[in-house]
Amino acid sequence: FDTWSDWRLWPVHAITGLTVDGTIITSGRERAPKAEYNGGEVRVSGTMLEHNSPRRESTYRRRFVVTAAGVEIESAVEGGKFAELYETLPVFLGDAKQKDVNCQIEFQKDEPTGKTRAVRIARFAGSITITFDRPRNVTLSPSVWKDGYQSSAQCRNLMIDLLDGQPEVRYTIKP
Repeated sequence: FDTWSDWRLWPVHAITGLTVDGTIITSGRERAPKAEYNGGEVRVSGTMLEHNSPRRESTYRRRFVVTAAGVEIESAVEGGKFAELYETLPVFLGDAKQKDVNCQIEFQKDEPTGKTRAVRIARFAGSITITFDRPRNVTLSPSVWKDGYQSSAQCRNLMIDLLDGQPEVRYTIKP
């Protein structure tokens, strides 16, 4: 089981961060989020869980639209004060037992700002591109997460900074 102290490594598509008082907060441990389905669109909302805290000051909402061209995603947080806050996207690097795991993660930068406008991920003889609505501060998690339970999976998180402006992000994932 992943420990709270390793929150930056959790291989889960979630909103996660630290409050100004150092409390870990995440949408990833919400047990009963509200979900609405409408054709190719899914809306999910809920309360952000704070580790070892009875407070529940922050809520999140997410929207996923699936089309033949790709997936559009919007995420936002309301309430709370944060020292760090990220939309995390786990990137499956491969199985550690494979000898030829070759996952390339390329940050495409916006020249004037130096921020990331898109991320291209190439692996398994294919690729995807994640394009942001505007240039964003994006980084990789501090290290690779390795499954020590049932598989030899290895993942690394893309961490999209939600504190650069309003705590929200919009992006599209396309092949």
